[in-house]
Amino acid sequence: MQFYPDRRRSPLGPDAILPEFTVDLRQLNDLKQRCKSAGLSVAGVRLLVLHALLHSESGPTAVTLQRTLDKMLGQHHTPGIASVQRALNSLATHGIVERIVKEDRIFHYTLPQDVEHAEDDEPVPLLTFVDANTDRETLCNEPELTSLLRLVASQCGYNLKEAAMTVATGAMAPCPRAGRCQQVS
Repeated sequence: MQFYPDRRRSPLGPDAILPEFTVDLRQLNDLKQRCKSAGLSVAGVRLLVLHALLHSESGPTAVTLQRTLDKMLGQHHTPGIASVQRALNSLATHGIVERIVKEDRIFHYTLPQDVEHAEDDEPVPLLTFVDANTDRETLCNEPELTSLLRLVASQCGYNLKEAAMTVATGAMAPCPRAGRCQQVS
């Protein structure tokens, strides 16, 4: 078996990132939690891409992110553009990042608003349930449901900012997860 010392068998970790490229750990942990709740592992290239997204300017392309990673990793081996693109595709499919097509007809990637501008520990609820009988609104903090909605929207080519669902009350049992929801009106 031949040995190629210039090629890595495992991807670099965040410890290879130069110190001047530090990111907000709260935002990074929020993204990791989103990945975990969506059933996506956060290691290797995906983790490096999340670091690059947090450090880059608004709406970078895959090539821009790969160049950012090249600067962040210094002398270390930078993942190729195909690896970066695969990581971005999986993150966009699971609703972790938002994929936007601009006038240049190239995919640009952004983080959801509640990750970019998180000022408190609680993420902003994406889904609002509206009672069909009373018009009472209830904000829903279910990460699984939020991930599913973002996934469906991204597959249809939409950028989901918020959603409302009309529900009917009746002879339904009380929700076992009612503690995660908050009534608005």
